[in-house]
Amino acid sequence: MGAAGLTVRAASCAQGFDWTERSTWAETLRGADAAYLVCPTDVGAPEAARNVGLFAHEAVGLGVRRLVLLSARGEERARPTEEALRAARRELSYRAVPAREYGARLAGFGVAPEEVAFLVELFESLLDGRNAYLSDGVRRVLGREPRDFADFAGKAAMAGAWKG
Repeated sequence: MGAAGLTVRAASCAQGFDWTERSTWAETLRGADAAYLVCPTDVGAPEAARNVGLFAHEAVGLGVRRLVLLSARGEERARPTEEALRAARRELSYRAVPAREYGARLAGFGVAPEEVAFLVELFESLLDGRNAYLSDGVRRVLGREPRDFADFAGKAAMAGAWKG
């Protein structure tokens, strides 16, 4: 982004930002037009959806107009985090980036080559289509049809789940 002439303010532990410490979020967000989110844990981890939802709510409250979640869209475990952003009343759009292009971008940001190689292989295997099916697990285990996760997340947002 810096190469494109945009002003970038990195948010990391080195700059005082901490995903688990909400008191560090406002200073990082204040004055920002956009935030590009990379969860320090797996985007499908249980705490990721809650933290991203809370972060998104605070970002919107501070005037951030664009939130971008850098994740593997459609991966079942990423859906709660994606829905937490939608629940913040922000449009969520998706642009597919081939794994190798993503790897090249990571390398451009200085990510170690072995980490880039690992992530490219991971995303190629996640997004190769083998996970693109619905199973009947909910029906078999719970005896009912599954509910759409977007409906669940919307109801949770209305109940204040991500307002802290």
